Amino acid sequence: MRGREGPGEVAVTDGRKIARELFGLFLIFWGLLVLLSLVSFDQNDPSINHAVSNPAVVKNNAGLFGAYLSGLLVDIFGFAALVWPAVFIAWGAGCISTWFTMPWWRWCGFTLLAACLISLGAAWDLGLGDVRGGGMLGMTLYTRFTTLFSPVGSTLIWLFLLFLSLELAFGIAWLSLIRRAWLLLKEQLSGTPLSLDNLPERLSKLPRMGRSAKETPPAEESEPAQPESAADVIALFDLHEEEARPSRKREAPLSMEPLSMTPPTPVRDEPLSLWEPPAPAAQDDPFASRDTFAFSPEEKEEAASAASSPASPAFDLRVENPLLALTVPETPLPSVSAPLSVSVSVPPSNAVQLSDAPQGAGEDAAPETPLAPTSAPAPSVAADAQPLREKQPMADAQAMSSAQAAAPQAASPAPQPRIDAPVGAAPAAKPALRKRQYPMPSLDLLQPPQQSDSLPSREVLEEQSAGLMNCLAEFNIQGELVRVTPGPVITLFEIRPAPGVRVGRFTNLTDDLARSLKAEAIRIQAPVPGCDTVGVEIPNLNRSTVNFRELVRSEAFQHAPSLLTMALGKDIEGRPAVRDLATMPHVLVAGTTGSGKSVCLNSVLVSFLYKASPDEVKLMLVDPKRVEMAMYADLPHLVHPVVTETALAKTALDWAVAEMDRRYDCLAKFGVKNIKDFNRKLASFGDEKPQEYADLTPLPYLVIVIDELADLMLTAGKDVEGCIVRLAQLARAAGIHLIVATQRPSVDVVTGLIKANFPCRISFQVANKYDSRTILDAAGAEQLLGKGDMLFKPTGGKLLRLHGPFVTDDEVQAVVDHWKRQCAPQYEVDFTEWGASLTENAKAAAVPASGPGSSEEENLYAEAVAFVQEQGRMSISLLQRRFRIGFNKAARFVERMEEEGILPPASRANKARSVRMD
Repeated sequence: MRGREGPGEVAVTDGRKIARELFGLFLIFWGLLVLLSLVSFDQNDPSINHAVSNPAVVKNNAGLFGAYLSGLLVDIFGFAALVWPAVFIAWGAGCISTWFTMPWWRWCGFTLLAACLISLGAAWDLGLGDVRGGGMLGMTLYTRFTTLFSPVGSTLIWLFLLFLSLELAFGIAWLSLIRRAWLLLKEQLSGTPLSLDNLPERLSKLPRMGRSAKETPPAEESEPAQPESAADVIALFDLHEEEARPSRKREAPLSMEPLSMTPPTPVRDEPLSLWEPPAPAAQDDPFASRDTFAFSPEEKEEAASAASSPASPAFDLRVENPLLALTVPETPLPSVSAPLSVSVSVPPSNAVQLSDAPQGAGEDAAPETPLAPTSAPAPSVAADAQPLREKQPMADAQAMSSAQAAAPQAASPAPQPRIDAPVGAAPAAKPALRKRQYPMPSLDLLQPPQQSDSLPSREVLEEQSAGLMNCLAEFNIQGELVRVTPGPVITLFEIRPAPGVRVGRFTNLTDDLARSLKAEAIRIQAPVPGCDTVGVEIPNLNRSTVNFRELVRSEAFQHAPSLLTMALGKDIEGRPAVRDLATMPHVLVAGTTGSGKSVCLNSVLVSFLYKASPDEVKLMLVDPKRVEMAMYADLPHLVHPVVTETALAKTALDWAVAEMDRRYDCLAKFGVKNIKDFNRKLASFGDEKPQEYADLTPLPYLVIVIDELADLMLTAGKDVEGCIVRLAQLARAAGIHLIVATQRPSVDVVTGLIKANFPCRISFQVANKYDSRTILDAAGAEQLLGKGDMLFKPTGGKLLRLHGPFVTDDEVQAVVDHWKRQCAPQYEVDFTEWGASLTENAKAAAVPASGPGSSEEENLYAEAVAFVQEQGRMSISLLQRRFRIGFNKAARFVERMEEEGILPPASRANKARSVRMD
């Protein structure tokens, strides 16, 4: 009976096996058909939700069936519909060969990956060709999650699930990748590049799994078998399953669940699989195939005993996904000659903190001495391979650390650098580690740009070009239109004049061209800098608003290294205009009411808030109008609350001058020329500063913003002008910069001294050409359009026309509130108390200064006496003009001369007195 049942059982087994393979082939070809229909999907083809006429040509390569199938999948799943062919193909491959059988957690990973692609496809409109979006299911998931967690929160959640699904589906160990990248980076920074010349020799010295007890050296018999690499861990796992699982003589019957939850053991009488791992690579390179498994303590003991047992002479080393093993790059091993510090105390979950791990591991035994090389090669190789291990128990790690720390250190010829320590670790890095890191404001606080097509059409450009050339021909000006550059606000027409035509003739036709073209205002560049053409700037019919968020996220702003980067707007071609205040170094801004001057100041201040923390840039805001900068109250960057009183503004400028002098004293102590060198040299000392430098602290930038200069000049013009001029002349190297704005750029407000020390200027629309010449030394600002349209004069450059961004009060308040949540304001000075103390000191110093014992006043009086004797006549007004002193001091000098007999008594008021020659 048994002899008859044997062939029957084999026949039944072969039949089920053939049926399973046929079912697998069907699934593979079905997946290919679905893939073909999705790849050639056309949204114009007929489908369940899209009806077309009967004669319509079906473009899908799978025919009408493929069009309906792909349309249904795309409508439901969107971009994630491309996962279905992979599912069917993987299912079919698992039915054909056990090599492609995947455990349940990988299927969970693929399911989660599909859900992530569905939601992210709906959020970001992902797609390949016409297969786009997330379908109905994706929109439902995205809408629900957005309602619960906001768009940003839901995106973060789905990105986390995406990384989790990739780890489950493909076995990607993110911590291992980070750890490898970190180790490789530290190896490169240490100056000792990794060498692969002795890689085969070192790999051959690694303990191999699966050796018999006879082949095990005596030194290894006393130690328990421990996995030395990821490949050994995989081998132990497979071997443990082979020992625990009974040998399978028959194939399992065909069922609707062809994918088993545990990886099946291959049977010898089965046909060869589609992919076989190369045997030499599995033995010689223990890191060629790796995967991550979690074991319980019982499984580790059983695996170790199974590995050391002579009953297992050979085993099959394989991974769950062989294709994944092919794509895993080999991690280069460190050189054996250079001793490495073994990071054995760090568990795999904390692999990111590798720089602190070696110190904690061997701190008790050898705090500062690195591991010494020994004569035995095995410990050295183990130490080299240690950073590449995936799993290491804590007890084994501590034992190995203590054993290596107890090794005789006398054999080491010289202390070697630790390869996992930062290169050039100096105390200079300590302040940077302890320095508080503030999160910068998010771009979500700013309004997104509105999609608007404000560029003029081709017909409009042709019409304006014809009208421009006809108007020039009416005034006998010949030329050739060579270039038209449309922009967000204006369009630049470049005309090359005919030979013999003077450029000055174009500038006299501004009003006539505006009348002919029915334009609001026209500005003429005669000539265009760097070209042989004359530029005619004509405003567009529909102006587009320059979005501030678009400027902040531009590459020019993001890649700018300076903390004082300003987003000024866009040029006439629509390119972002970003400038550095530190190189200007001061800015003078002018413009009438409503021209965009205050909005420009807000954009500049918000640019600073997106670049620098309160420890890096300080602000001093002077707002005589009381309302323009009220939203910046309690900002952590402020050195003092917003100054709104004119009398207090004078004290604030005096404090700025005193702060400049203090900073120059600090620079003189170090012998440096600017604030950057000072901070760099101070940071080089770290915590161990010399005693003479103990009171020095890092100096942040200080930006002084004055919103209205005219009010200050009317109330305290001489004092304010002196402070501003002195700051503009000297404060650049001390890290103090000025931004002064005024709506009345007349000569009594913007004086010659102020203009001479503010080479960089910005002019918005002004009332007349005289104000334009005052602020820019050239006409043209009166022809601007307002609402952010500006002329920018850089230091030593030509005028540039820019269009400033529009920053709403809500955006400014949102950014300010972000910084308020980070830290509370810490004001450095109280201008009221500082001014009172300054007044008291001046009064105390004025008593000896005004008496006869004052050397300065005595010298001045002696000069006045000599001048009087030289002139022969004297009056109070003459002394005022000659020595630039006030009326009171001049009258006091005259009275003293009268007492000393130099001048006779006054015979009549307002009459000069003759000098007594005796």
